[in-house]
Amino acid sequence: MKNLKDMTLDELWQLFPIVLVPNNPCWKEWADDEIDRLKRLLSDCSPVIHHIGSTAIPDIKAKPIVDILVEITHNENLSRLRNTMENAGYICMSSSSSRLSFNKGYTSAGYAERVFHIHIHLKGDNDEIIFRNYLRENPNVAHEYELLKMSLLPQYSHDRDKYTEAKTEFVRRVTALAKDASNENFAIIGISQKFCNRLLICLAAIFFLCIPLNAVNIVTYSVSDSIPTSSSEELRMLFKWLSNADNRVRMSFELQSTNAPFTIYKAEWQHCDSMYEPMEPFSLIAQTNELTGKNTKWHITLDFPFSSIFDEYDTLILYTDRGIIRCPTSREGQLRETIDILTNDYEMQIDTSKKSSRMAWNILVMVLTGVIAVGGAVFVIVHRRFVQKHREIEELSLLIAERTDRNLELEAKVDALYGSRLDTLNMLCNEYFEKSESDKLKLTLYNEVEKHILALRDTKSIAELEGIVNTFLDNILIRIREQLPELNKNDRIFLTYLYAGFSPRAVCIFTNIKIKNFYNRRSRLKDRILASDALDKEYFVSKM
Repeated sequence: MKNLKDMTLDELWQLFPIVLVPNNPCWKEWADDEIDRLKRLLSDCSPVIHHIGSTAIPDIKAKPIVDILVEITHNENLSRLRNTMENAGYICMSSSSSRLSFNKGYTSAGYAERVFHIHIHLKGDNDEIIFRNYLRENPNVAHEYELLKMSLLPQYSHDRDKYTEAKTEFVRRVTALAKDASNENFAIIGISQKFCNRLLICLAAIFFLCIPLNAVNIVTYSVSDSIPTSSSEELRMLFKWLSNADNRVRMSFELQSTNAPFTIYKAEWQHCDSMYEPMEPFSLIAQTNELTGKNTKWHITLDFPFSSIFDEYDTLILYTDRGIIRCPTSREGQLRETIDILTNDYEMQIDTSKKSSRMAWNILVMVLTGVIAVGGAVFVIVHRRFVQKHREIEELSLLIAERTDRNLELEAKVDALYGSRLDTLNMLCNEYFEKSESDKLKLTLYNEVEKHILALRDTKSIAELEGIVNTFLDNILIRIREQLPELNKNDRIFLTYLYAGFSPRAVCIFTNIKIKNFYNRRSRLKDRILASDALDKEYFVSKM
């Protein structure tokens, strides 16, 4: 079974998929236990610790992973805190100059019974608490967040980065609303025009709620007999018209579905920084068998609460099993979207034109190369021996010119590191001379070579190699120890072989890893070094 550190990102996502489960009362108990443990572990920091994330919000589905936020003062040493957490068994997921992130409960066999994400922030960096409190106080928004996560799950269950990115806009918007609500000033003098608009909308909504309205949702569809030209499951929305007659805002739009059924969980109208649901609840399950493999066009009309004003940023939002679909409801918004589409199309055409141009030049180069090759072939036939010798001399000269400086440096390294290995070479030659007629010669030579290659793994050889690397690379390993104390012994040994100039396959032999893990490990080391505060991190990475 693979160790977690040796797994690729795709393998980790397959082993730890995103799942959503109903709220579990045990989550609060687990969070309290873990918070007590962290308070004891970090007692010298006097931290303020909170239970955050979806597991801290009642009555919504969540990943069974308890998120905890630890707030510390600005004068705390993050490197020391990281060492404390790692010594206590937590695994560092990310680090920066002001934040640390750890996990606990991830095993090579999958999730443990209790899984935690620990986020260490400086005091005041606590938007997660503002978001949590707002969802606790607004169950409708919490339910909307739940629907969003459920709509993302089918597509991103094995891609945690895309899943988190798709939620970012919603989290940012709700957090901003929460901050606005907490800072709102209700003074009569200096009241803003935006508040006036909101007040007018609220009064109109209260007025019309007192009047019985016959709100309706109208849904029809038509099926095309033509076979779809593409097998992709595409769902597009086209806004048709909007009116505010009969004490309601009526919107009409079309949905074009290609090749597969779909489900709409919910519809909302984002209007003047507020969210409105249809006056008549709306959802749609388009699972009819006759839709599969056909082009369908859905004609939908929805009624929303009355408004006498409209904003250019008004947007109709549909939450579907294929993700969230947005469509502007104002002419300005539609024009802006059209401009964006045209801009994207123009950029795509420019890219296509550039690719075509490059292809034409490549073809021209290939034709010219072919002509030159034919002429060269005729010339080679006539002057074969002369050209062959001349080419060999040129290649040798070029190779010597390019490698002279490097060879001098490598020669010094070889003299220092492998000078003692000359006895081994003499011994192998003697064995070959004395046993040249023996069938066991190859096995003997193989065993001897293997023994001396593996000898480069021992502590003495590694120490000698470190000395050589430090001599010729300006004490690079000494500087790494000073500037990156969080790197463990195996990481420093891995860097020693890299800086010594060994090939990937040689490094795999010395460190006893597979070649595919070599590139993953080198890439992760580069990312860790670049994300650190080391003064010479660019130099360290350039020599890898």
